[in-house]
Amino acid sequence: MPKALKLKTPKALARNATRKPKRPVTLVLENRDPGIISYPQNTWAILKPVNNLDSLHLPYIFLTEPFNCLGKFPDSDPTHHQLPLDPHINDRHCLIRIENITNFTNITSSKIILEDISDSGTMVDGVLIKRDIRNGHSNTTEIRHCSKISFPGSKVESGLYTYELDVINLRSNGKFERVYRLGRLLGKGHFSSVYIAKRLRDGCSYAVKVLEKPTISKEIQTQIKMIQSEIQILNSLAHENLIKIFEYYDEPDKIYLVIEYVEDGEFFDLFKSRFLSEDEIRTIFVQLLSAIKYLHDRKIVHRDLKPENILMPSKKGLRIKVSDFGLSKLLNIDYSTMQTRCGTVLYVAPEVLESSNVRSYNKAVDMWSTGVILYACLCGSYPFTGDNPGIIASKIRAGNYTMDSPKWKRVSETAKDLVRSLLNKDSYERLTVEEALNHPFIKYGSHIPTPLYSKIQKSKQSDELSTDDDTFFSCESHFSGVSTTGEPMSTNGELDKLLSTNINYVSTNNAPSPAGPYSQAVVTNGFVYVSGQIPLEPETRKIVSDDIREQTIQTLKNLGKVLEAAGCSYKNLVKITIYIKDMNDFDVMNKAYGEAIGDARPARACVEVAKLPLDVKIVIDSIASLNP
Repeated sequence: MPKALKLKTPKALARNATRKPKRPVTLVLENRDPGIISYPQNTWAILKPVNNLDSLHLPYIFLTEPFNCLGKFPDSDPTHHQLPLDPHINDRHCLIRIENITNFTNITSSKIILEDISDSGTMVDGVLIKRDIRNGHSNTTEIRHCSKISFPGSKVESGLYTYELDVINLRSNGKFERVYRLGRLLGKGHFSSVYIAKRLRDGCSYAVKVLEKPTISKEIQTQIKMIQSEIQILNSLAHENLIKIFEYYDEPDKIYLVIEYVEDGEFFDLFKSRFLSEDEIRTIFVQLLSAIKYLHDRKIVHRDLKPENILMPSKKGLRIKVSDFGLSKLLNIDYSTMQTRCGTVLYVAPEVLESSNVRSYNKAVDMWSTGVILYACLCGSYPFTGDNPGIIASKIRAGNYTMDSPKWKRVSETAKDLVRSLLNKDSYERLTVEEALNHPFIKYGSHIPTPLYSKIQKSKQSDELSTDDDTFFSCESHFSGVSTTGEPMSTNGELDKLLSTNINYVSTNNAPSPAGPYSQAVVTNGFVYVSGQIPLEPETRKIVSDDIREQTIQTLKNLGKVLEAAGCSYKNLVKITIYIKDMNDFDVMNKAYGEAIGDARPARACVEVAKLPLDVKIVIDSIASLNP
């Protein structure tokens, strides 16, 4: 709640309503943007023109003071806000103010009051509020978030200028513990915890996110900003598939965010516990895409969509609600891209992982995350996995995933096509939410035998390693993130730290294990450095044969498996070094090399050496780039 300034009292404002204001030389309208915009400091609510007012280019009205007067003519006073220049609207037409009411238990709550001081009245949610002209008494009513406030107008066909009240920051005054009683812990993150709570006056259940403020550290300040952003966004939303906010308390040692309590827990718990049919998945994704469309239409990007942030009011009815808007972003219409690296590793889009000097992304990141969730629902494993976040990020940047495992045989081609269209590395070719809602799988279900719609062709996957696990989510992934708190594993700045480890080691059972204190490969600074590979069969740990051709092919096969484990392929190679025991074998080796490596053309050196490990005839090491 903004601090009170020296303001005119309601009586003074009403008294001034009879005075004719001075007309300014120029008419300066308040900022208006048809999308979500940056608010003036201390804004606690916005009046947004609706319906047929768009063509009139009327401004948004930002309420920043506890007392606000709305009227026909502008005024330099910060408490005055201009309405349309219409003869049916008074110079001072109505007042909007915040009243703090303390009850007998010393609980203070805030109400928003509209007071009509006009000749023609003000309509609030279809009810006319009008002062008594005979005795001069004004008339008041309480208004709330999403209330429709209409003013008489001769310049519009409907006869009314209608605004919608968008309350973005109305804080409850008073002690949280006097209104609610905290119950059991639902989940705990690094900085905040989520509890079930009962409201004392009626016993209703709510979920309460509690942020401790023991010290004003940089991390705590970041979390406070995230919760404030979440409050601002949640207050502006009204959709059946989005979680609702009720109020919040900002106290000296804690912040309490009171939100809707969803009894059946997270969607993650459902789809990791049993196989979902395609019809069930479609039912859920129609709701998810509908929620995303609602957000994107209002220029809101979620940036942390994952099963843990999808709650289920009814598992039986497969109803969902999207939650946790701590990383969400309100976009200005003139600037619709973002640069901050944030999110949860398993679900983050490749463009978010780019280096800071080229990183720029838009709302398409939500569609990538949706594709990852859909992939996991259909087959029970993630498209991109690894032993550490660095390896996972490498695979995401390369865009390497497959649908080759037996689990995909039961999946319809329309469902596979939707996955491919969402997991498109090119964000501009990735399906938008409108296109996804019109995709055959979403629109018609899984009964169409062949794909009817795709923005991309099915990629060749003959040389890709499947990332599918053998089990259907037998346990929660280590990198799945903190679940019930809605707090992502990686928030603003933390994903950078997580992925900035100087060295990530690569390990795979599909290539010979190291014979000493070294790793199969190292990933660092966007490159993969592969240790020397020999013609050893990983299953038998025996040399494939004494033939130079077969040894070359096996060595390159092992090299390819290590590259795949790092999230790339032969196409990512930038340098290869070949160590050969006898240069007389060069021609045979070179021909076999060309057949094995295909169209890749990395730089190469070939060196004759006197002796090699295990007396093999060839060893090959390489360097590959994670950005082909």
